[in-house]
Amino acid sequence: MENVGEILKNTRIEKGYTFEQIENYTKISKRYLEAMENEEWDILPGDVYLKGFLKTYCRYLGLDEKELLTEMQYNSEPEIITQNASAKIDMNVIPRKKMKRVLGIIAIILLLMTSYFYKNYLLPFTDPQGSSTATGEEKLNKTPNGEIPLETETPTNPKEEIIGIALNIRSINQACWVKVKDGSNKILFEGTITNGQELDFTNLQKVTFTLGDAGQVEVTMNGNNLGVLGKSGEIVTKTYIFEGKEIEEMS
Repeated sequence: MENVGEILKNTRIEKGYTFEQIENYTKISKRYLEAMENEEWDILPGDVYLKGFLKTYCRYLGLDEKELLTEMQYNSEPEIITQNASAKIDMNVIPRKKMKRVLGIIAIILLLMTSYFYKNYLLPFTDPQGSSTATGEEKLNKTPNGEIPLETETPTNPKEEIIGIALNIRSINQACWVKVKDGSNKILFEGTITNGQELDFTNLQKVTFTLGDAGQVEVTMNGNNLGVLGKSGEIVTKTYIFEGKEIEEMS
């Protein structure tokens, strides 16, 4: 059986497609298309995006992506890439779960220590006859059984002030090419995300993002779900700025 690169190349030539046509539709760089046909996997932008690029290319050529992905498992380099990608995902997820548990335990310990210290050192001393050592207003405020009522104040948790744009882009169906830039036109991300993958960006004063297939992703901004911003196969570009603690859409 032909290897993965040969199948991609021969199918493209048979259908008369050029790299420029495929790049314009899929938003995958010509350089990466050639690398997949030559099986030069190390040229691809990142381990995580290898399968996403390959799936998109196969669908454009009308090939069975699952069959090619299975065939690719016999190649040692893609297998290593897939393992490395899984390792990165585990490293990003596991510490967050552990951190939440540790913070919860610390909070409980602090609460118990505060309660113990308050009861043993801050409460007013009462003698056996029930008279308190407190004087003045404290004596006037005694209850009938001789105890001094404690005034407690419910702690408030003021809402955290929003200082910028928090952007989340999540693939909800098929692979989608995404490009995100900040206010200085610095590219924060450029590549393809596959089903279930998410991108998170915070504290942005201005953000511009382009979706190669707007019908395949869901966008959330500062906790507000904007939903799907376009139809399947439609290219959408949006720009937002943060002014006066409000988000304004520019395009």
